[in-house]
Formats: sequence, structure tokens, C-alpha cells
Amino acid sequence: YAEDVIFRVLDTDEIQTVEMKDGVGTPEKPEEPPKEPEKPGEHPASEGESQPQEIQAPKLGDRSPVKDYILILIFILAAVAAMIFQYKRDVEE
Repeated sequence: YAEDVIFRVLDTDEIQTVEMKDGVGTPEKPEEPPKEPEKPGEHPASEGESQPQEIQAPKLGDRSPVKDYILILIFILAAVAAMIFQYKRDVEE
């Protein structure tokens, strides 16, 4: 039966790993993150007040304009169909 593993992801540019091993024991408490230096003009939050943190999600997937390509393809197919229809109409006359 697996026990909960408590860990903290720090806001750094370094690769962070979590290693799980088989065995019996108590989970260790995560280390306290290093204090970030205050930026000029910022006021530290009081102990009861929390400040929102900006979360930057990684950009995933392809950002190519697929919808634009599909619309262009539909337009070209409609133009070709109109030209074929007009050609058949001219041949019948």
C-alpha cells in the first residue's frame, strides 16, 4: 500500500527531481524554499496576507494556423467546382 509523498516544486530554472523508493517509513517534510530577495518598490506581505504568484505555463503543441489552411482549401475547392460546372455548361450549349 503506497503512502503519500509530500514534495514542493520550487520556482527556479533548475531541473527538479522526485525519487520514490520502496520501503516503510514516514514521509519527510519538504525543505523550506530559499527566500527571494525583495524587489525595489515592493512591500513585504504580512504573515496573514498572501500575495498571488504569477504562474507561467509552458507553451505546448503546434501553433500553426490550421483553420486558415482549411478555409483556403475550401475556397480553392469551391472555385474549382465552379469552373468545372461552368465548363460543362458551356460544352452543353
